[in-house]
Amino acid sequence: MREWIKKFVTSYREEAFRLTDEEIETFGEYPKEQLLSSPCQVEAVQLSNPYRLVLLFFFDKTRKDLQTTLTRVSWKNLSILVACLLNKYSHLKLDPKQMSKILSNNRNTAPDEMSYSIDFFKDACCIYFTHDVRIEALPMMQRDSGPESVAKTIFHLNHSQAQDMS
Repeated sequence: MREWIKKFVTSYREEAFRLTDEEIETFGEYPKEQLLSSPCQVEAVQLSNPYRLVLLFFFDKTRKDLQTTLTRVSWKNLSILVACLLNKYSHLKLDPKQMSKILSNNRNTAPDEMSYSIDFFKDACCIYFTHDVRIEALPMMQRDSGPESVAKTIFHLNHSQAQDMS
């Protein structure tokens, strides 16, 4: 998982590096979060029943880039997970309600309705998958579940949406 995440972030950043300053401006108030700027730390959370894979990126300048923590947790312990994350990244002043909402947002979404979502808030980015994307490709990707392809697809969809909204 760690190697997959590292390749994912590297590919995502390679795509972001190609943007012009004008294109970066379309990301509004959260450009570092939307571009997965360095340094960022990754909390990979696997939730069970229903299965969800959540990649939380935190932008903590006091920590090394791409420090990755893997966690498996049940939905009933989500509040404990949020408390642990808020404590770990306490100086980022993250909003506990916002963190809980984003983590539980897609709990009841059927995988055939949506395969991933992406959310941003100050000093954090959340990419949420309804299945293990390392094994099963996103529907729009035609069987390629490699981290590079997943990163490029998500980056370009997010960039397109940011341009549409600007």
